Amino acid sequence: FPENDPNSSSVEMKSWKVGRLLQVSDEMIMDTGFDVERFLAQELGVSVGQAIASAMDGTNIGTTTIQGAFSTATSVGATGTAGGGSPTVGDVFSLFYSVNPRYQQNGSWLMNPATLQHLSQLNDTQGRSLLLPSLAENTPTTLLGRPVYTSNSVATYGSGVSSMIFGDVSRGYFVRFAGGLKLVSSRDYALNTGLVTYRVEARVD
Repeated sequence: FPENDPNSSSVEMKSWKVGRLLQVSDEMIMDTGFDVERFLAQELGVSVGQAIASAMDGTNIGTTTIQGAFSTATSVGATGTAGGGSPTVGDVFSLFYSVNPRYQQNGSWLMNPATLQHLSQLNDTQGRSLLLPSLAENTPTTLLGRPVYTSNSVATYGSGVSSMIFGDVSRGYFVRFAGGLKLVSSRDYALNTGLVTYRVEARVD
């Protein structure tokens, strides 16, 4: 049998801390007619989740926060070639077929909503739209047969901007949570002002 040793590399796990701090008066907690602490915990959790998602969809290279999916956009993203950096039909097909067929079948697209809106105006040589809007609930729109997901954290198309990613994300981008979501409260931190302080945090790579 011929030798076929896989290449491997190591990645330093830095467990970036993402968190939020919120202060609420004692009076609000006591006078509100529902479980305000539970409500605050849910909202803080959503806020932290949005911050993590924003970092994941960005271009940070992992030196100050979570490494974003677009951090290597020069090799995996698509930069529009038309006026103003807007993507063309050719750009879409080029990105799709730049991915190994093995990963195309489970691939998905990630882009800004504005980029998706622009693509909705593009047609192939037979006048057919590249996009197939979904008519079913919780089913994404498809582009060349693969699902499209949007995020406001992804850069809108522009000159020299990588505005789309396509590929099997489950094989190329991994997220590690170092422990679960942590929520703590303190009545001592701001005791002199009559405020209760809530802190929620997560450590993520």
